[in-house]
Amino acid sequence: MSSTGSTNNSTFEFEDYVLRPSERLLLRNGIPVPLKAKVFETLLSLVQNHGRILSKEDLMKLIWSDRYVEENNLSQYIFILRRILGENPQDHRFIVTIPGHGYRFVAKVNEIPESSNGHLHHSALPDEKTKIRSIAILPPAFLDPEQQEEFLGLALADTLITQLSTNKSISVRSTAAVHRYTGSGKDPIVIGQEIKVDAVMSGTIYKVRDRMAVNLQLTSVASQETLWANRFEVSAADFLELQGEIATEVANALAIELEKPETSPGMRMPKSQEIYQKYLKARFLWERRTEASLLEGLECVREIVETEPDFPLAYIGVADSYLLLGEYLYLSPEQSFPFAREAAERSLELDPRIAEGHASMAEYFHYYEKDWAKAEECYQKANRLNPNYASARHWYAWSLMCFGRFDEAREQIELAQAIDPSSMVLSTSRGLPFYFKREYSRAISQFELVLGIQPQLTYARYYLGSALVHAGDPYSAIREFEMLVEEEPLQQAIALLGFSYAEAGRFDSAQGCLRKLDEMELSRYISPYVRAIVHCGLGEIDQALAMLEQAYFEKAPWLVWLRIDPFLTRLYGEPRFEALLDKLHLR
Repeated sequence: MSSTGSTNNSTFEFEDYVLRPSERLLLRNGIPVPLKAKVFETLLSLVQNHGRILSKEDLMKLIWSDRYVEENNLSQYIFILRRILGENPQDHRFIVTIPGHGYRFVAKVNEIPESSNGHLHHSALPDEKTKIRSIAILPPAFLDPEQQEEFLGLALADTLITQLSTNKSISVRSTAAVHRYTGSGKDPIVIGQEIKVDAVMSGTIYKVRDRMAVNLQLTSVASQETLWANRFEVSAADFLELQGEIATEVANALAIELEKPETSPGMRMPKSQEIYQKYLKARFLWERRTEASLLEGLECVREIVETEPDFPLAYIGVADSYLLLGEYLYLSPEQSFPFAREAAERSLELDPRIAEGHASMAEYFHYYEKDWAKAEECYQKANRLNPNYASARHWYAWSLMCFGRFDEAREQIELAQAIDPSSMVLSTSRGLPFYFKREYSRAISQFELVLGIQPQLTYARYYLGSALVHAGDPYSAIREFEMLVEEEPLQQAIALLGFSYAEAGRFDSAQGCLRKLDEMELSRYISPYVRAIVHCGLGEIDQALAMLEQAYFEKAPWLVWLRIDPFLTRLYGEPRFEALLDKLHLR
């Protein structure tokens, strides 16, 4: 009772399946099939002995050695295997029951010995390497669903993305770009095509007691050939330590060199994988941009700071949480931006070359201090340190638009979109330079294009309504803003709805929006800037100017739009408005 000369260094192919014992991996059409440990052992024993009758006793010994188990356990695993392989007991495609004897695996099996070092392919040919200029690193999936840890595979992918991004010759898709495919079940090649990369790295994780096995492969999207593959095994506690070794091997396969960090790599990594997973959870809470998600994310990174005060990215998390809470008007300027600066400065004390820290400082100087030169310096430094940090380019584009530098802004948005091609937020932002240039038809086309793909994207609907009202269609704008307010009554959406009501001659409804803002202010911060927008719509120039002057006193973040905001056009030429432009150095 043994396999026909096969070992765990062999790969077995049958129909649409590939079984790799050394990696404890079953693939169907190239996609990993999750199997529990004993189910995998059952399949392996049958396949290694394909064509032979295995008695139930022999099969149970192969799977459980000398440990006594009930025969029902084996029957259950056979039932599970048949269901996974998509056959009924009467099909006789894979597993045949021999009454009174046992089981036989009857499918035609092709056995392929692997090389002694365990690599399926060592690396690509030199001419193939030269074509790889962009790569996506997908979070490895757990083979056993019961072992699933939500952010562990993402943590490994994120550290590899950070490592490989140090090379300026290759574009590495952001963590946000690949995270949305987690659990999608899509073929890695299809994902690579969707996010427009030359190569994609995918893999699996399997946990056995206190050991973690990681199987990874790098595949060319164009040729669908494996450029590199390997298996890594470490203790669970040292799981994230793999990132340096893996990054080096992938870099060698791509014929690129990784930049040596000037600071200790340990300065960028927490001491435990649990902490890093919590950090990643916080990051994706921020991506939702709701008040509740931002506050929950802030609480996550505060806990990390308490536990590991030397982890710089945790301070970035604190900084960016406060920045977004301030920029989205969930908190007042004084409740948010000073705390953002404190956290960002601490991150830079720990790691002066951390691009995220300089980008966060840029946002602070731009939106709170209105120190345009300092903000520009920080944006550019962030982009130099990490050209593949899409958020820094996106934020810099907003800063450029404030000064009418629309062509430069479009260039930064295009670079950010190249890093993260599937981001609908960035796709929306491609319409913003047209919007602020008053080219409303082009802006509307872009916003409608995005909403055709993702109808629930609030960001795109917000700017579609804005473009519509200024293009002379307040009724369509009202429809868009009413949808937004019904979904989530944010102060900015209520203000733009009020403006649109006034444009349509519904002055009582516009006044109702001001009353709604009064009610909301009893329990939360309301920016005087958004009140100014409604007053502009109503033609109440003095009240609008008074609100903007109050906003200046508060250091309101939205004052950065004063020069280009179409909602404030009626104030152009007013001495008090021009004085504000002078004070803010926005000429």
